Amino acid sequence: MIRKGLVLIIILGIGLESIAQGRIKEIAGEVVSNNLSIQSLALQNQVRELEDKGKLIPGDPEIAAAYMWGSPSFIGNKTNINANQKFKFPTYYARQKELNKLSAGLYTESLELEVNLVLFEILDILVDMAYLDERQSMLNGRLGRLRQIHELALQKLTFGETNRIEVEKAALLVDTYSQDLLLIESGKKLLLMRLTGLNAGKPLVSRPVLFSDFQKLFNSAEFVDPLSDNPAIGIAEMNSRIAEADVELAKTAYLPDLHVGYVREAINGEKLAGVEAGISIPLWGKPNQVKRAKFSRDLSALRLAHTGQLIQNEWDKLDEMSRQSLEIKTNLETSLSSMNSRDLLEKSWQLGEISLLDYLKELPFYYGVEDRAAEAGMQYYKSLVNRNKYHLKGMMGM
Repeated sequence: MIRKGLVLIIILGIGLESIAQGRIKEIAGEVVSNNLSIQSLALQNQVRELEDKGKLIPGDPEIAAAYMWGSPSFIGNKTNINANQKFKFPTYYARQKELNKLSAGLYTESLELEVNLVLFEILDILVDMAYLDERQSMLNGRLGRLRQIHELALQKLTFGETNRIEVEKAALLVDTYSQDLLLIESGKKLLLMRLTGLNAGKPLVSRPVLFSDFQKLFNSAEFVDPLSDNPAIGIAEMNSRIAEADVELAKTAYLPDLHVGYVREAINGEKLAGVEAGISIPLWGKPNQVKRAKFSRDLSALRLAHTGQLIQNEWDKLDEMSRQSLEIKTNLETSLSSMNSRDLLEKSWQLGEISLLDYLKELPFYYGVEDRAAEAGMQYYKSLVNRNKYHLKGMMGM
């Protein structure tokens, strides 16, 4: 019986974690599928691939016809038909085909990067919304308590146990927290507008996302290699490989273009027909093309190294920020859980040992600690989202 209970607890735990992650994945999946930026880039990539395939097709054949008459007239009339097809040396098409293959990889990496960046924006908004939801919940609790205090103060004022200043102070705090709630509602609406914009203007209906949902999502984030399966690195690598292939393609400029054709002539009833073939002579400006391609290759190699360095530095910085935020959050939450002086203060006021002004003066101190803990939580999860922004697609199983 105990073993069955443990199995049930494990299953329920896995199910709850899946549901929690599902809140985030549900929203992210819908927005990614509707996002116009992702859709336009995917379509643009298809256009680019078709343009690249066009580079493997020789130019259109040319057909020309001429009719000429002689002077004096006994020379007769002459007709001429000429058909030509020009094409590059076969080596060019082999190297262009390899370049097209690498370009297709670059387009894929670019789309991967765009999806990750859209996911980053989505999760960044959801962290802000989770923070505002937590603040709203805290403020609702505080506001309810302050209204009770205000009512108690009014009763004490009736019996002469307090004064008008203390009652007005309690009313002022009620008004202040009421205004804070209105600001939070406004902030949530603005965030929802941003999220709806990412969703191509389509309204989103989903359950609220909590900070704990993000913690479950990022449980494995500590083991992510910042440079592995990173589309930003992938783009830099593909650009470097493309630049190398472009050097080989540029070298085909030293090879001649070819053309073949058909010729037919007729004059005074006599006809001639045959084929012709020719090549171009690559003389002008070809070395500059190869030199340019080599400079571009060297530049791409430097950019690859620089991109890796920047991403690693950013990861290290955000990793440290997340550790600091988590430490602050944990310390403040521990302090809050061990505090009982707030309850003692309330009892002291109710027993008349301290004035309402003293009580209301101390109360915001505890609320401030709660606010700082919530803010530290927001900074912690924002730094996690930011640190893993190039790996979000894989982390979310998309």
